Parts: sequence; C-alpha cells; structure tokens
Amino acid sequence: MQIILLMAVTLMTASLAQANWTQDKFEIGAWRAPMPEYSTSDAVYAQMAKAGITLLTGTGSREGEDAETNLKVLDLCRRHGIRLLLRDKRMHLDPQTEDDKRALDAMIADYGRHPALYGYFLMDEPNPDAYRRLTQLHAYLIEKDRAHLPYINLFPNYGGPTQLQFPDYDGYVQGFVESVHPLMISFDHYPFLTTTERDNLFANLEVTRRDSLKAGIPLWVIIQALQDATRYRPPTLDQMYWQVNCALVYGAKSIWYYPYWSSGDPAKPEEWHYLGVILPDGKPGPQYAAACEINPKLKRLGPLLMKLTSVSVGHLGDVPSRAKGFEPDDLMARASGDQIIIGRFADKAGKPVLMLVNRDWDKPGKVSITLSKGTGVSEVGRLGPGDPLGAVEWDAASKTVSVTLAPGEGRLIRIRI
Repeated sequence: MQIILLMAVTLMTASLAQANWTQDKFEIGAWRAPMPEYSTSDAVYAQMAKAGITLLTGTGSREGEDAETNLKVLDLCRRHGIRLLLRDKRMHLDPQTEDDKRALDAMIADYGRHPALYGYFLMDEPNPDAYRRLTQLHAYLIEKDRAHLPYINLFPNYGGPTQLQFPDYDGYVQGFVESVHPLMISFDHYPFLTTTERDNLFANLEVTRRDSLKAGIPLWVIIQALQDATRYRPPTLDQMYWQVNCALVYGAKSIWYYPYWSSGDPAKPEEWHYLGVILPDGKPGPQYAAACEINPKLKRLGPLLMKLTSVSVGHLGDVPSRAKGFEPDDLMARASGDQIIIGRFADKAGKPVLMLVNRDWDKPGKVSITLSKGTGVSEVGRLGPGDPLGAVEWDAASKTVSVTLAPGEGRLIRIRI
C-alpha cells in the first residue's frame, strides 16, 4: 500500500508540474506600473494596494525593464500582495531571431521562481503580421515555464483595417485565437471621448466573449481611467461603474485600469498627458477615489464571479450594434424594462445566476423578469454607486423578479430551482 501511495503522489506531482497556467482568482489590474526612475518605494506600492490592485503590468519604460529594477519591483509587489506581468527589454519581436528564445531563457532563470511573478508581457496590440512569431514564443514559454502566463493584449475594435489587417474585428480576434492558442483574451476599449462617446463597446464585448467561451479561456477587459485634453474626457464615477459592469455581464474575469501611472516627468506638469489613477508626481489622480470605492466591492464579488460561466447576454430597450436583444429561454419567459442588460450565468453546479446591469450611466433603470421555472430568488452581489435604490422584489404568484438599478449599477441574483 505504501508503494502504491508513493507512486500516486509521484504521478500527481509530475502531472501538476506539466499543468499550464490557469487563472486562480479574479484579478484587478493596473496597466503601467509606477515609473521606476521616479517611484520605486514601499509607499507607492502601499498606495496601489490600498486602491485594491492585485495585478500589475511593467512600466513600458526601457529604463525600468532591466533585471535589477524588475527584481526590485517584484519584491515590492510581494510585500504588498500584488503580482506582476513582467516586461523585460531583452524580449522583443523585431528582429525575429533566435535571440528571442535566449532572452526568454534568461528571463525565466532570473524571475521564474519569484513568488510575485504572474507572467511575462509579450506584446501589446499586435497586428496579424506578428501572429506567427507570437505563436512560436507563446508555445516556447508554455513549454519552458508552465506556471506563468504569456500575456498578449489585443487591439479594440476601433483599431482600424490598417492595424487589424482583417476586413472585420471578428477575423482579427479569431485569427489570434486560432494561430496563437492563447491562455486568455485581453483587450482595451476607451469609450469616453472629449465631446462624445464611442458606440461600439458592446460589439467588442460580443466578439471577445464568443471567442473566449469557444476556446474555454478567460476574458480580461481594460477600461478607461484616463483623461487627455485633446482626445479623452475623464469618466465619472457612474461611468466607471458602468464600464466595469458592462464587462462583467459579458463574463469578464479581470478588470484593468488604464493607465494606472500617468505619463510625464513629475517636474514638468505642463507637459503631463494621459492622466489616470495616479499622477506622474505620485499623487492621486482623477480615478484613484473611484478605484478605492469600486475595487473592494469587486474583490468581494470575485470568488463568485470566478465560479460563473456566461450562458447568454440580452439587451432590453434600444439594442446596441452587434449586440443581441433579450430572447425568452427555458429560465426566463418574459422581460421588460428600461435600458437593461440581462446576463445569464451558470455556477459550478449548473444553477442559474442572473446579472442585471443598467445600460444608462446617468439615470436609474427598472427591469422585471418573469421566470419560466424557479421557486424564488436571492440577491448575491451588487456593484454600483451609493445606496441601493431598492431590494430585489419577488412575486411568487407570477414568478416575477423586479429591481430598480442605479446609474451604471449591476446586481447578481441567484434563481432557486
């Protein structure tokens, strides 16, 4: 019996050693780390942890992508409960030579055993010309270091045909998934322009949700936390909640803020641009308070969100481009209301959970859903500004659940079957 048990343990250990990276918890990400030439200190990383950040990308600054600085950043992350998607200047895709693989070997040797390492940042917004090389490097990293994520972030659907090099966004994302075989899908989308809004966020979510479910991999969404005098206006708190909840109702398993650390020299505020969560001088920026309010709630919901698989997403009211209107199914017979998104999920046991999101960020919205089956409901999560406008109401006689949602609010409701 002892020999059999030892053999079982040995086989199990070998099996675990060969397992690919899988997402172990809901992540709240900060895109662009503090610039190391200005701010590599415990105080700066404590400020990040206070905002609820759990995952961080490298700076993108060549000055901060050497091994010495990266190891210092990894140590800071470890002390403050944050993990790092590491950028290293030895890693590049041009020229495409064997030097890339030697660089990856060196990076794994330098960082692979550090407890704060989450993965390796391979590329941001590749066009399809890079897919072949990314396929090789992605596979090489998985072969050499299965515990850590090879990270690639895609263009949004307003990237344009020159960047996407496909006639439509569907082909761009599908081509990436079929070529590279990524372990997750990530994209960024910034809707709030200076005087108007982009109207294609839901088209972006429809495509990435579809392909992430088809591939059985998680979806990550990078939201707009930035303002810039010439292009982007700062989102309001309600609009920040709206961005988060729109991503979650489409099944996102990670929310990222872009940017976390703003661009610019701390000594030259007149040149600052692309301002985000933290200003170049380290002081809280326009979205730090929003992050501190939203992220603790998001952390509490994280364990539940990780157990849910998206089944369907339907819209009431005006249906955005490429999105789907609500359709009755075996759970929901009818639905009525304002500009509401109804997301249906299944938990690990196959039990239904609904997520209801107010698609208006400037006024409350009401929704009523009559169930085809079910004996009751219970609210299991809320993500929205201020106090709830009202409890979830259940009419047992008509099997109808009703709720009023604050601007941009999302509610999670479990259906008792």
